[in-house]
Amino acid sequence: MGGPIEIELGNAEPVTIGVGSGRLSFCPSRRYDEATIFSVTYVDGFARGATSIEDELYCIPHGGRLPEFFRGLANCWRGWDGERLWTDGYCALRATHDGVRRVAMEIKLLWGGQAFDMTMSGGVFIEPGQLAAIADELEAMFARPDWANRGANTLTADSIPR
Repeated sequence: MGGPIEIELGNAEPVTIGVGSGRLSFCPSRRYDEATIFSVTYVDGFARGATSIEDELYCIPHGGRLPEFFRGLANCWRGWDGERLWTDGYCALRATHDGVRRVAMEIKLLWGGQAFDMTMSGGVFIEPGQLAAIADELEAMFARPDWANRGANTLTADSIPR
């Protein structure tokens, strides 16, 4: 029959993390049968970098789906030891908690083609009390009711063997 169904998602509101000059935003741009493409933009002062990540039905990135990563941070808002990492190949997030009042998130974006790769690195600070709201917004943005009981993404990060 036909090819995969593609839906343009141009009117979606982004989820933005960080205050001041350093900000990280996620916004859905295209939806397919078995994947949603999200644009990821990092702005720090006059520097700006953007890439895309995929939320796929049959593939879970390191650290779980992005909303699950932030939900895990929110569930430990009082702090954790070491760092927590999420990556999908084009975007890497490394979160640390100072044990008192803020989460530092290091961001690395990769974009380019076969002939070259470019990276942009930076960071944002997040108040621990904001983590639950960020997780809620990302869960709503990443929701795919049409994936119910289908594929690997019906699992949660907690149910994946380590």
